[in-house]
Amino acid sequence: MSLIINSYLCKRQLVSYLVHNRTNLSYREFLTEYHDLIYIASFPYISTLPFSNWKTFDDYWAHKFLDEANELIKEKKILKKSTIDILKEKINKERLQQEKYLQIYWQEVIKNYKTENLIPGATYTRKTIRKTLTKDNINPDLMFCYNILYELENTIWAYPFYKFDKNLDIYNQIINPMDLFTINLKLENNQYSNPFEFKSDMNLIFKNNEIINNIEMISLEQEIPEEVEQEECENLYQQLFLENIEPEEQFFQIESEDIELENEQKEQEIPEEVEQEYDENFQFKQQIEEYDKIQIE
Repeated sequence: MSLIINSYLCKRQLVSYLVHNRTNLSYREFLTEYHDLIYIASFPYISTLPFSNWKTFDDYWAHKFLDEANELIKEKKILKKSTIDILKEKINKERLQQEKYLQIYWQEVIKNYKTENLIPGATYTRKTIRKTLTKDNINPDLMFCYNILYELENTIWAYPFYKFDKNLDIYNQIINPMDLFTINLKLENNQYSNPFEFKSDMNLIFKNNEIINNIEMISLEQEIPEEVEQEECENLYQQLFLENIEPEEQFFQIESEDIELENEQKEQEIPEEVEQEYDENFQFKQQIEEYDKIQIE
């Protein structure tokens, strides 16, 4: 199996790190800053790599680090007065100096993998989201919403939506943050009075992510490929939710004007360039939402 793949979880974060630290890049700093995501991102191929050799993991991510940096250097987005050869020499030197740290870092990743016995496609959120709800402590009308949440958390696509990261400056653009962890807590505490409030929060996650992607596209001055995680996760969620909307079920016979959603997304300011570029997509989403309303009614 080839270790080099074109698309991978954590690629966006790696590119973002390289751009925002364009003149002072550190491989160790990147690993430390995105430790949790790198751990999860290793699952698709972790079972095929030799556990006894921690350097296999280190070589993979060091290659990714330099590969993405090389593309940005070619586009003159980072290290405009340097070359990829100079950066390679610097990173290789850093890896030699930090060999003990890197060994401990990757051995811990391997140890955690073995301990939790995780495999691709399994639940990766045992310390974040737990299935603690039962039929005794949740509204029966909302049980299917919890089942949807649990189904989503069993996919690798959902990782970026588990917990809202407030550490990055770009997230200041989000007025109403939302994540799967918060939705889980609201279900656990019976804070949803009907399924549509749950649906509103789920939609809020995807709307926020679109805003972040749009802003990043402009700040990086390049087109960011559509995130596979959002597309797959949102499609699965929409499919699961619509499967549970049956017109004959009385509790769904709720007029939309009578439903006041607690977490309705406020209108957010988006750069004019982004707004114009995504106008057609916005109109298409409006048509989809209108279709959903018709189906629900």
